[in-house]
Formats: sequence, structure tokens, C-alpha cells
Amino acid sequence: MTSHTQYLGFLDGVSHELRTPLSSILAFADVSLREGVGMSAQQRAAWTEVAASASRLSDTLDNVLDVMYLDSGKAALSVELVDLVDVVCEVDAHMRPRADERAIELVSFVAPGVPFVEADPDKLRRALENLVDNALKFTPRGGLVVVHAFHRKNDSAVHLRIDDNGIGIAEEDQAAVFERYAQVDDSVARSFGGCGLGLAVAREFVAMHGGTVRVDSTLGAGSSFTIALPTSAPSERGIV
Repeated sequence: MTSHTQYLGFLDGVSHELRTPLSSILAFADVSLREGVGMSAQQRAAWTEVAASASRLSDTLDNVLDVMYLDSGKAALSVELVDLVDVVCEVDAHMRPRADERAIELVSFVAPGVPFVEADPDKLRRALENLVDNALKFTPRGGLVVVHAFHRKNDSAVHLRIDDNGIGIAEEDQAAVFERYAQVDDSVARSFGGCGLGLAVAREFVAMHGGTVRVDSTLGAGSSFTIALPTSAPSERGIV
């Protein structure tokens, strides 16, 4: 057995050991919130925080492991025909406890006529989750985050756009946000948390599909992140 194979086996083992208890915590919190008849407002707030915190920890683990797999050269796409309604609904359900914890209104919708895309549903979902997580992280309490999938007539791409009314990004910092471990400055890292991997992983996963991620933002006025995915099949590179 090569050291590289051992390394990948180690990653799988770590992933399993950490995901199993996290999944149990998330499941128990979800059941408690759904079936908590007679639960006080304080108890509901506590369980909402448990669910959101466990979800954040799970996503951080995912991002670290994603980077390790990307660097290992073993990351590949498992492509199928994907309905973006399913992807957007799954991401909305996963991120909603986090939005509720911060009293942020999370609105998700898919415009009529959006075609299916040939994609790896897990990696596409991870990319979208990271972008939505970023929007929630930098949107103030009581703010708004909108997830919108759409397709323009005669356009060669399908778009997934995430809009927020958060703190925004200065123009000179926008290119750097997609770099690994990037934080605009130390005060942002301390105030909002995160390990600086989410946007980088999102961009790399989208690039594997032949797509792009771009940001449009004004400091103090919110941000829009847009995934553009080709409507045709991605190249054979990296597909299993």
C-alpha cells in the first residue's frame, strides 16, 4: 500500500469518525425542533443554536476534507442529470437553521424554464452551500439572503445567484476572496469566523464543471455571487 493510498484511507477514516457524531447531533436537534410541542421560546432558541452550530462544524469539516481531496488529485466528478430545484431545496433546508439562528430571512426559488444540468449533484450542492453560508455569515441580524436559479433565453449557461444585504466587499478585495484561507482582514476573521476555505472550494468545484463564480459587491451595500454552469456536458477531464 502506497503512502498516498494510506493518506486517502486516513481521510476517509477521519471523515467517518467526525461525521457520525455530528449527524447524530443534527438529527436529534431536528427532531427536537419539529416535535417540540410546548417547548418554550428559550428552549427552541437553544435547540436552534445547537442545530446551527453543528451544521457549521460539519461544513467546516467538509471544506477541510474537500481541500485535501482536491490537493490529492483524486477529486473527480460523478456526473448525472441534475434538477436545480432539488439542489436549491436541499441547500435551503440545510442552511435554514443557520438563517433562523440569526433572524435572517432566507428566500430560495428557481425560475420557470430552468433546464437540467449535467453535474455532480454533491459537489454542486457543496459549492452552493458555501456561497449561501458566506452570505449568511456577513449579513447582519434581521437581514435578507436570496438564492435564485435562472436561465436566460438563448444563453449557454444556467445561473445560480446569491444576493445579500450584508457588509459588502471593497472592489480591491474582491479578487482575493476566492483564494484559500483568504480573509479581508484579521478583524473580519475575528468578528465573523470561518477558516477561509468555503469560497475557494466553491470556485474549484464549479471550475471542475467548466463553470465560473463571480462576485459583484459594494462595500456597505451587500454582495451578489453568481455561479454560471454550462448547459452542455462538462469536459471529460475529472469525470467518473
